[in-house]
Amino acid sequence: MQTTHANSFYHTKLRKVLNEDDVQSIKIYGTQTEFCVDTTIKMAHGLGGL
Repeated sequence: MQTTHANSFYHTKLRKVLNEDDVQSIKIYGTQTEFCVDTTIKMAHGLGGL
């Protein structure tokens, strides 16, 4: 899945895919933690654990 935004959930099907596969937790990896990884973690948390 390709994204052009710091938030991996923004304008993607990521949340839908994770919910459909009944994903209960995710591991986040990245080299730019202060940018994309940080934003994605905060958004996932804000979505209420997906």
